[in-house]
Amino acid sequence: MEKTVEILKGGPEIIDGLANEWRSLCDASGNSMPFNRPEWVKAYFRNNDKARFLVFFVRVDGKMKALLPLIDRKQKRSFFSVNVLRGPSDFNLWPTDVVISPDSDRRAMSGALWDHMVKIGSWDIVVLPNLPKGGHRRLFGVC
Repeated sequence: MEKTVEILKGGPEIIDGLANEWRSLCDASGNSMPFNRPEWVKAYFRNNDKARFLVFFVRVDGKMKALLPLIDRKQKRSFFSVNVLRGPSDFNLWPTDVVISPDSDRRAMSGALWDHMVKIGSWDIVVLPNLPKGGHRRLFGVC
């Protein structure tokens, strides 16, 4: 079994190449929250032109098994600027979560995503607004 973790960077156009596979993963995972779907993320990104879009995903034997879309932007915090990776949501009312295939080990998939995020190291803070009950917050070490 070959597992790879990939990241795509760019604008909303990168979503188009993944959209069908991304939708299928959302449908299979039972994760029907609209804010995890490619249509929402693309619309969100179009309205946030000062941000860079990143999509992290895990493939096992070539098939997408986990996905985490994030927005990368500089933000002013107190007296300094930081690089923030955040879910594609500006409000705590809109839940975001990692989308993971139901036939995958949730901990292994989240761990692979996290390890890759750490490896790229271009961020200071990760913000996943309003993780839903039963979501992957504990897998990322967030309580």
